[in-house]
Order: sequence, then C-alpha cells, then structure tokens
Amino acid sequence: MENNVENLGSVIKFNDVRSKNTGTYRCTKRDKNNNIVTEDYELTVTPTPSDAASPSVSTNYAPYGKSVVIECNSDLSLPVEYSWAKFGPQMEPIYDRRNLTLYNVTEKSAGLYFCTASNEMVRMDIPTVLVVTGIVPSFHGTDSYLAFPTLLNTYLELNIEVHFKPEMNDGLILYNGQKPGGSGDYFSFGLRDGIPEFRFDVGSGAAIIKATEPVTLNEWHVARLERVKKHGNMYIDERGPYRGVSPGTFQGMDLSQLLYIGGVPDFGSIHKDVGFQTGFIGKCSQRLKTRGVLTGPKCDVEAKLCSTLKPCLNDGICTDIDSSSYRCDCPLGHSGPTCNEKVVLDITANFSGNSYLQLENSLLDRNKREHSISMTFTTDSANGLLYWQGQEPNNDGVVDNYIAISIVNGYVELSHRFQGRSTPAIRATDHHVNNNEPHVILIRGNGAEWSLELDRSTIEYGKERDVDIQQLLESTDLIYIGGVPEVILTTNDNHYKGYEGCIGDVRVQDSGYVNLGQKSLSGKNVASCNRHDVNNIIQRND
Repeated sequence: MENNVENLGSVIKFNDVRSKNTGTYRCTKRDKNNNIVTEDYELTVTPTPSDAASPSVSTNYAPYGKSVVIECNSDLSLPVEYSWAKFGPQMEPIYDRRNLTLYNVTEKSAGLYFCTASNEMVRMDIPTVLVVTGIVPSFHGTDSYLAFPTLLNTYLELNIEVHFKPEMNDGLILYNGQKPGGSGDYFSFGLRDGIPEFRFDVGSGAAIIKATEPVTLNEWHVARLERVKKHGNMYIDERGPYRGVSPGTFQGMDLSQLLYIGGVPDFGSIHKDVGFQTGFIGKCSQRLKTRGVLTGPKCDVEAKLCSTLKPCLNDGICTDIDSSSYRCDCPLGHSGPTCNEKVVLDITANFSGNSYLQLENSLLDRNKREHSISMTFTTDSANGLLYWQGQEPNNDGVVDNYIAISIVNGYVELSHRFQGRSTPAIRATDHHVNNNEPHVILIRGNGAEWSLELDRSTIEYGKERDVDIQQLLESTDLIYIGGVPEVILTTNDNHYKGYEGCIGDVRVQDSGYVNLGQKSLSGKNVASCNRHDVNNIIQRND
C-alpha cells in the first residue's frame, strides 16, 4: 500500500487521499466458526472539482425587517445533503435544507453564512454574505442620542459626511468636545430655524458657518463638513462651499470626549458656544463618514464587506461606503471596480475626481527664468484640480509654494502661492469648459507676469511683482495632474476634489507631449480615456 495508508486492524485509514490510492482493497478475517473470509472493497478517488475547492463569495441584500431566502448552489450530483452555519466563534448548524430562509432580519442577521453541500464523492463549503440594508436610527429630541469613540486624527484636519432627514427645524445633530463640562475645543453641526450650521473652536474662538437657506423637512439631505486648521467649509446637498474662519492664532483641534449623534446626555455639560438646547428630531446617520471611514450605528455590521469579501485586487485599497457597497482605490497600472483591469497609459489618462498621477520632476528645468504648462482636457464637471506643482507641507501643515490649474464653477483658473503668500487668481471667464468638449490651455510665466490662454483665443494676464519664477521652480519639485493625495490640505483649503474627465497632450516647459505611462512615479484610480475622448483630443491639437 502507499505510504499515506495506515492499517489499523479492522480499519484502514487514508491520509491525504490521492489518485494513486485508487484500487481494490481486500479484507481478510475469520468468522465465528474460525473460517477465513475475504471481502473486496473498491476505492475510486475522484479529483475535486476546481470550483469546489474555492467557490466564489456571493452577496445577498435584505431590507431591515423583511425576509430573505439564501440559495445554496452547489451543482453537485444527486443525492446531496445540505447544512447551514453562520460564521462565528461557534459554527453550530442552524438549518438542513438547500435554501435558508430568514424572517424579520435585523442587524444581527447580517454576516457570513456557509452552506455545506456533500454527496458520496465531494464535500464543499459555499460562502454567502448577507447585508442588511436600511438600518437607520431615528431620534426624538429628548434623551435620544448615540455615543461613539472620539474622532481621531482631527488635529489639523476634519472631514465628515452625514445624511439626515429632519422632521423639525431645530436640533443638534453632531457634537464632539475636548473636556468634560464643556470647556476646550469642539465642533458641532445642527439645524437652527431649518438652516444648517457648522461650528468649531480650536482654542481662540468659534468659527460659525451657516447655509444661506433652510433645508426641506422630511427629505434626506447630505452635509459635508470640512476643516483645515482655522478654515472651515460646509456643503449641503452639493451646494456651497459656505466658509468660515476661527479667530486668533490657534490652529489645532484637540478632541477627547465621545462623539454624539442626534443629541447629548446633558446640554448643560457641552460647550456654551454651541448654542443648542435640544436634540435632533428625525432620522440621521444613514451614512456618517469620517475621512472615508464609516462611523455610527451598525457600522460593526456595515464595515465587514471589505474585510469579508476582500474584493480589491492588485494591492487596491478597499473602503466601505455604506451597508451595501464599497470602493476600491486602485494603484497606478490598474483600474475597474475591483482593480482587476490592467491600464497602460500613453499621452492621455482618465480621472474620476478621486484620482491623481504624480509625474517625474525631471520634466522641470529649474535654470529657466520662464515657465510653461499646456494640456488638453474634456470634462462635464464644474470643479476639479487639473494640475498642481508644489512642495511638501511645512511643519504647520501649510504649503508655502505651489502653482495650480483648476476648474472653478466651470471656468479655468490659474493660482499660485509664493513664500507663504497667495496671489490673486487668473480666470478665463469667456466661456465655461464643463461641456464635454475638448479644450486646450496654455500657461506661461515670465518674470512676474503670468498668462492663461484658453482654446488658442482667450488670453488672461496677471502680474505679481513679488513672485520670482526661478525661485518658484527651485522650490516646487512635486508635479501632479488630475488631483493630489490630500486635496484640501495640499491646496490650503482652496480645492476639495480632483479632476473628472480625460487629460492629454501634457507639456511641461520643453518636454514635448509627456508619455504619462513612462513619466509617472505613482497614481491612484487612473484609467484609460475612452476612444471618443482620445479622438477629440487628437483632433483638437491637429
């Protein structure tokens, strides 16, 4: 017999059974009359089907409180036996039929289920993820709140997105403070007379940021709250930004108390400048995101998609968006929903608003006393960062020197900052460029003079006597197109998103058209342009 077979007397044991074990095995024994008896046993080893070795993970969605049927699709030859178990410390069988039916599902129903299917030859475990959707907490104003650990990494920057559906015009929606009793730093967000209001204090007085119009009751709204040091922005349903600045010299926010949603246990114990005396009435935190990480009710369930499915390939980074979806941020060279598509760039690249491409700084000749940048682009987005050339932030998180080309409210804009001083932006206001048509821009700088040329016709000029182009080139050794890794922080709060659309025919000084595939150091979520955009760009430059 093979070396993986153990003779245990009346039993033989096959360890790690293999095809060589196929054959006839004879058992010889004596009966009760002491006669010798033999019995032959045929063993046929069938290779395990590849799909049985690693079945794909399917995902089922069920609304909160509804019923769901989860099917076990094994494709095994009959007869087949089934059993179901939910993943956890104790994998106890819970059902013995092919289809598992769950009634009145709650957040506890969500998770990973295994169906074990077996016949005479094969046994396989088939995983299925159940996502329970529609888990939305409701708040009633009095003694109604949720508490979570304090937000982390908020000293210089804060970025929160919250969904809310108000039933009344007044109430506190978010609060996070520094010290018990209400002293120290804090931030808050709520409704006052139906108008969204964002406040924060970094130690020397509060910034108070208000929208210009009230929200509609009994409808869902999205608030995005941003803060970089003393500066704050608020967007309501993509309207804004509504801006504000805290007074004084302090810039860092220290938070150590719990994050409260929908209200607080005691309004007398929060910072007196918050100005709210009642909690929120309505539904909120359908999705609360802090720097892309979900916080809030049932996030222990919602955040399992990335860790359970591990959907992002090729070193892509997975981020849970809500209870039923995730996002893969793909490294340079890959794109697609799971970073499964290989990308080969040439002179064009496509950006999604959450993208960037870093180019080699060898494209810059720092001995020149003049500078030029040109590119062709097509987009339907009214805002986005096309090009950024600058340096790393200093110890205070501020970028002292940079050049930026962007689209602001549909117009192309050139801005720059030199030795910590921002200069007035140059904007081409002749026509909007967010019309999905190809546009060509050419930026020139010579001495203290700058020009912005759009579509070879419109030229806007700007002059700044304190800017030395050679010194600016010497101090800006990072080049990005389509965005930067931390847009708000890197652009000193002047931009909040990257570019959406196709960019091509990029030239930096005398580089000629840059091959973006060969001259890129790193990137995120960069894809190939579609053929229509590529043809438009080529024709525009003929």
